[in-house]
Amino acid sequence: MARPLPLNKDLIVCVPSNYSNTSRGKFFENFCADILRRQSYRIDGMEVRKSGMEIDIQATHTPSNEKLYVECKFMQQKIDSSVVDLAFSQSFRLKVKKIALFSISDLGKDAQSTLEDYRLDDRIDYSFFDKKEILISILATGKVEDVPEDDIPAKYTSATLLVHPEIEMTWLLQEVENGSPIRVVPFAINKNNKTPSVSRISEIIRE
Repeated sequence: MARPLPLNKDLIVCVPSNYSNTSRGKFFENFCADILRRQSYRIDGMEVRKSGMEIDIQATHTPSNEKLYVECKFMQQKIDSSVVDLAFSQSFRLKVKKIALFSISDLGKDAQSTLEDYRLDDRIDYSFFDKKEILISILATGKVEDVPEDDIPAKYTSATLLVHPEIEMTWLLQEVENGSPIRVVPFAINKNNKTPSVSRISEIIRE
């Protein structure tokens, strides 16, 4: 039986609180690189230093041999226009026309306008992957299975995919009663896989 309303889906990417900024960035870069591999990209280099630049990921789309410049931003504050500009300027110096910016945070107002300006330029292909686009890519490439919505009771209104280095990627269902959220429940796609306990999930989210 179909649900009366579709599940709202979201993504949480987090790391232990004792991770340094370098470790945080490296975890997110590796996470993004794995998504790209599943999209038929070959990873040519990570954290590449060249001519005064630091490039998070260099990749090549193997079917077309097209090069890709990738910038990964793992931070809570909104992306500002300087980040969008930096990705373009460095890709331009590398003579790479295809750019991908991955971020768990949204673009700020100025950054949105800057990205729109670049997208009007037919000489470049500039993509922005926010949490929604990253989640779509994860599901499309089979990195994790989607939640079977028709099997989820109506009392659960949202499903959030939790990504953390110490556990398998886990779907969390938000249970609602009388219009108010009352608890989060880990959902096992594969019954043979062990899901983290509610207490462990709470610890991770609080970090």
